[in-house]
Formats: sequence, C-alpha cells, structure tokens
Amino acid sequence: MEQFDDVGIERVLRWATIERGTADLSDSLGPGVIAPSPPSRVYPSGAAVAGKVVLFRRRRPEEAEEAPSSFDVLFRNVVAGSIALVHCTPDIGAAFGSNLALQAAACRAQAILTDGTCRDSRLLQQVGIPVGSNGTVPTRPTGCRMTPTDTEDMFGVTWRVGDWLLRDADGVLRLDSELAQRTAGELAESAGAELVALLSSVSTRRR
Repeated sequence: MEQFDDVGIERVLRWATIERGTADLSDSLGPGVIAPSPPSRVYPSGAAVAGKVVLFRRRRPEEAEEAPSSFDVLFRNVVAGSIALVHCTPDIGAAFGSNLALQAAACRAQAILTDGTCRDSRLLQQVGIPVGSNGTVPTRPTGCRMTPTDTEDMFGVTWRVGDWLLRDADGVLRLDSELAQRTAGELAESAGAELVALLSSVSTRRR
C-alpha cells in the first residue's frame, strides 16, 4: 500500500470527505471514529474539512501568567492545512472571536473549532475559513490566554496530537495517525482519475 506524507493524507481525506462524506466513510471505518457531540454551530453549515488537528486550551489567568499572547500561540503552532481545536470552559467566556479566527486563517488553517462558545458571530462568517462552536456569547476571555496542549477531550472523544479530523454537515470523525495513513492508502488504491490527478499535481506521494 502506498505511503503518504501529511500533505498527501490531507489531499486524500479532504477529497473523500467532499466526495463520499462522513456518513459513507464511517460505514467503512466503523462507529468508533464518530465524535458523538460535534459543534452545534458551524459557519458555513455545510463546510467539509479534513486535516490534522492542533490542540489548544483557554486557561485562567493564574494558570497562564507567563504564556505568550493567543495570537502568538496560533502563529507558532498552526500550520497550513491544520484544524485548530480550542477547548474552553463556559466560565471563561468565548474561546475566540473574529480576530483570532482571522489569525488562524492567515496561518492557513482549514478551520477553527471549539467545544465552548465564540463571539463576533457576524464577523466570523467573513474570515474565510469554517468556524464552529456550541453557541455564542459576548464575553471576552480577558486574561485567559490560549496555550497549546497534547491531549483534549472535545466533542465526546479524546483528541491527541497527530489525530485527523473530518467534518461535513453530518458530523465529525476522528482518525488517529495510523488509521488516517491506512485510510488514505486504501482510498488511493481504489481511486478514480480525479483523485489520481489531484495527488500527482501536488507531487505529495512518497516513492
């Protein structure tokens, strides 16, 4: 089976999420990949994304006194094609607003999602990447800086650095790195001409 680097996996899984959808993919991968509590609001609602996750947590001031700004944290950790997941508890306020979402977009993230709330809902629809949350609030998370983490419990499953997230209007799937690689390889083996052309055009396959 052909092996892919992260860019190749991203291309294949994004193609599969758009062309086949999470429902069809979960039928073949099994129910264990389904996140049972996906974000209730996503702009745009039908957005299909598939990327490697980058994990963050909003921490209270006493937990993050020396932490760099949330803008710097996104700049240092978000890479092109990744999906930013931000864990945030209700007492902190919004996980992010339009400016942080714009920073994620400028760092070429595919999407930014939180299991908490967000603010600036009107502006968030204009930042150019899918944004997801479990509601909106006007509360600014003053002093509660965003910090990178290795593991977060979000959307009913445990996410770890190296996991892949697939999302469309039906829901969210979590694939660990091994399953993502294997799934990409199997999809490529049975692919039609369109996926073959997509892969060859970006020269992502390892020989």
